[in-house]
Amino acid sequence: MLLRLVLFHLRETLSIRTLAFFAAVLLMTAFVFAAMPSLTSSGDSISYDLSLSIVDPETSAVSEALSNIMSGMNGMGQVYHDDMETAQQRLASNEILIIVEIPEQFFDGAQTLIQRPPVTLWLNDRMPAETAIFVRALRSVADSISGMQAAYMSFAQAIRPLYQDQAVYDSQLEKTFSQVLVWALARRAVVTMNETARMSTPLHVISSLVSLLCMQTGLLLMAQAEDERKNGVIYRLALSKAPWFASPLARGFAGLLWVGISFAPLMAGLKIVYPQARLDVMLLAIFGLYLVTSTLCQAAGYLTSGGTLALPGAWLTILVMLLLGGCIYPPTLLPDIIKPLMPLSPAYHAYQTVYAGLQGKTVPAGAPMAFLLMAAASFIILGFSWRQGLRTRQRGAAL
Repeated sequence: MLLRLVLFHLRETLSIRTLAFFAAVLLMTAFVFAAMPSLTSSGDSISYDLSLSIVDPETSAVSEALSNIMSGMNGMGQVYHDDMETAQQRLASNEILIIVEIPEQFFDGAQTLIQRPPVTLWLNDRMPAETAIFVRALRSVADSISGMQAAYMSFAQAIRPLYQDQAVYDSQLEKTFSQVLVWALARRAVVTMNETARMSTPLHVISSLVSLLCMQTGLLLMAQAEDERKNGVIYRLALSKAPWFASPLARGFAGLLWVGISFAPLMAGLKIVYPQARLDVMLLAIFGLYLVTSTLCQAAGYLTSGGTLALPGAWLTILVMLLLGGCIYPPTLLPDIIKPLMPLSPAYHAYQTVYAGLQGKTVPAGAPMAFLLMAAASFIILGFSWRQGLRTRQRGAAL
C-alpha cells in the first residue's frame, strides 16, 4: 500500500506548484553561482571619515602614542590635538565623531601601580553608526594597551631589586616603555583582531538559501494535505484500515524525491566551487530540515479548513524559523533576548550544519540529536492533527 500511495502522491505533486518550485530552485542556483565572484572578491568597501580630537592638557606620551596609533589605522580621518573648547566646536559641527579627553597626571599614573583617573569620551549622538564603529576600534586599542601595561608593570616590579638608584631605575623603565611602544607601532600590533570566528559572506548566503528552499518544500506538502482533507481522501483511507501515518509518510517520500532532483545541480556546483565541502554533512542538514518542516506543514494542512490565511500563516512561521536560525540576520546582529531561542528553530541547526559542511568540517555537536527530537515532536503533532482533521471530516459527513 505504501508504494501505491507514493506513486499516487507523485502524480499529485506533479502540478503547477511543483514546476514553480523547480523554477525557483533553478533560479536560486543560478543566482548563487552568478553572484559568487562578487561575494568572494568584491573590491567595493564602505568608508567612514573617523576623525577625532584628543584633549590632553599635558601633551603626554600617551596622547602622542594614541595619535600615532589612530592615524595608522585603516579608514581613519584626521586626528586633532585640541583644547576642550575647540574640540567641542568640532563636535558640534559634525567635523569629528568623538573627543578623547585625557585627564591630568594620567601618564604619571600609568607608570605606577596607583589607580589612574578615567579617560572621558564625548560622543557625537548625531552620527551613531560611525561612532559605534569607532568605539569598537577604540576599545580594541584600550584592551591592547592594558595588556602592554600589565606586562610593563610586571617587568617593573621584577627588575626593581636590581637598581639601587631611583633615577637609574626610572630611566630604565622609560627606555623600556619607549621601546615597547616603538615595537608595537612598527608592527601594527597594538590593534589586534580575532579572525577565527569571522563570518564568510558566500557561505552565509549559501547556507541561508539552502535552508530557505528546503523549508519552502514543506509548503507543497501542506497544500496536498489540505486537499486530502477537503476531498475526503483522509476519511476513505481511515475506512480502508490503513495506518494513519501511511499517507503522510508516502507524501514525504514523494516530496523527498523532488527535493533530491531540484537540489542536485546546486550540490554538484558547490562541490566544484568548494572542493573541501562535505556533501554528506550538507545532505544530513537538508534531510533533517525537510523532515521536520514537511511534517509540521502536513500537520498544518490537516488542521486548516482551507481559509485564505493558511498559506500566509505558514509562510510567516517559516520566516520566524529562518530569523531564529540566523538565516536572515547573522546571530551577532540579533538582540540578546532572541539568541537563547535560536536552538529551538530547525533552521538554526540546518544552517550551522550546511555552513560547517561547506568548510569541510564535521556535523556540529548536538545537531543530529536536535533533529531527532524535533522530528519526534513534529511527528506527535502530525498524529494529533490527522485525528483532528478526521473527526472534523466525520462530523461534516454526518451532517
